[in-house]
Amino acid sequence: MYKILLLLLTTTGIMPVSEVKPGMKAFAITVLKGTKIDTFDVEIVDIMKNYLPKCDLFLGKIYGPKIAGMGIPSGVSGSPVYFKNTNMGHPATAGNEAELIGAVSYSFVIFPREDGYFVGITPIENMLNPPSTVNNKGDKKSSLSPIKLSFTTSANCDSVLKKLADNFSSLNIVKIDGSNSERQDSIIPFPGSALGIPLVTGDATYSVIGTCTYKKGNKVWGFGHSSFDFGKTELPMSAGYIYSTIPSNYDSYKLGVSTKIIGTITNDDITGIRGEIGKMPKLIETNITVNSNKFHYKIAKEKRLLPFLFGLITANSVSAGYQSVGEVTATIDMHIASPNEKFTNKNIYVGDINTLSREITGLFGVIQDNPFQKLEINEIAVNFSISDTVKFAKIEGLWADKSTVEINDSLNLIVSLSTYKGGIVKQSILIQIPSYVSNDDLWLSVESGRTASTKNISKISSLDELKKWLTDTPANNELVVSLVQKDKNGQVLGKELQSLPPSIGSFFTEPVEGKSKVFEKRIKTEWVLAGEKTIKLNVK
Repeated sequence: MYKILLLLLTTTGIMPVSEVKPGMKAFAITVLKGTKIDTFDVEIVDIMKNYLPKCDLFLGKIYGPKIAGMGIPSGVSGSPVYFKNTNMGHPATAGNEAELIGAVSYSFVIFPREDGYFVGITPIENMLNPPSTVNNKGDKKSSLSPIKLSFTTSANCDSVLKKLADNFSSLNIVKIDGSNSERQDSIIPFPGSALGIPLVTGDATYSVIGTCTYKKGNKVWGFGHSSFDFGKTELPMSAGYIYSTIPSNYDSYKLGVSTKIIGTITNDDITGIRGEIGKMPKLIETNITVNSNKFHYKIAKEKRLLPFLFGLITANSVSAGYQSVGEVTATIDMHIASPNEKFTNKNIYVGDINTLSREITGLFGVIQDNPFQKLEINEIAVNFSISDTVKFAKIEGLWADKSTVEINDSLNLIVSLSTYKGGIVKQSILIQIPSYVSNDDLWLSVESGRTASTKNISKISSLDELKKWLTDTPANNELVVSLVQKDKNGQVLGKELQSLPPSIGSFFTEPVEGKSKVFEKRIKTEWVLAGEKTIKLNVK
């Protein structure tokens, strides 16, 4: 094995596509356990011209005792294929040269198992010089599919994992118990070794595992197909350690973990990934506290992955820090920092782990994907305060002690709340009719803080307004009482506006034009609320 490794690191040449011919006998190398290189035989069956945009693909058959009955495991993508003239002797003989043909990268969905497995091999010539095409999601489907990469995770958040799998079909999600600390085995990736993308490190490690195809100087190539269709990117790069390769008739996979971060994946092209050893990536420092349990992570800064990764680590933290399988009530205090901006939000939610992760990830997305300013997020801190007591209620009814009011009148309201498990609670509220209402119809509404907050977000027109919305928006456990009236002066809360946000009247059956909010009051309750009710009042 070490003679093979020495040979491939020192004397490997590159075989051009034009020199690869049907019938050629070759061999491939990969790691099936630990960091030990294993070999299997390859036969070039044919050359599939222009199978990829501006690229050929070699159709090959792989066989040998190491893969018999195993199929094509996820994580084997990138395993280098070498041609060696049979007159030169066994490939392990030191001093003999082998030429690199390409990387095992595609497989058939259905294939026979008796005499080997058909695969697609991405030419190394195209991996070193990928076409300008970045995204191949629009390519027509065929009987060949990219061999999946292993994505190992300990997070128990089915909704996030499903979205991850739906958005990135290259991944085979492999759940593992516990978290993996960074191993020191095989610090530098080499051809045939595991090549990792440690997207999250710290108190949990979430890794994408494939295989290294080629190394030249401090540059590394692998996978033979894209991982996320990102093109130019900045992702952490590492070698990897394979615990074992789990055989299955339909879904074999490498169970592995990334090792120490040693560089950056700079390109994620249709023909594979390219990385640079020594060029360290930027990472996001993330601290999550669940009651008194503290968790620390470093997350890849790739914006297109952040919502998924953030959702996974919040789910992992809540699952590890608070042992509950059902619904809970959680107060969540989140702080996000970029070099020049800080964002803060505190709110209360009811739900299970998936719900809490979805809520906090959605809020994170509002900040990251804001249309006002591109943010480079450096730090994230989230504090979860969780209780088993489920405090939820729905607004079921609204009554007022008068249907006709005058200016400065006091108005007594009763709001009926249907609580968790069927209890009914009535909330009394006293308000005063403002002095600036007109003698016209007046609409009184009571809505949950969540409903009011959702309406208000449509009015945000700057980053400062977004920051204010995050800190001042009604909380989910607040009742928001509003008075809205048609007013020719276009006033909101007694102040003249040149134009009215159309969202103000979105819950009325009449057209919204000309309506203005003349009063608002918030009442904090002990329940996370949902729903809204509206009644009509007359003004004398």
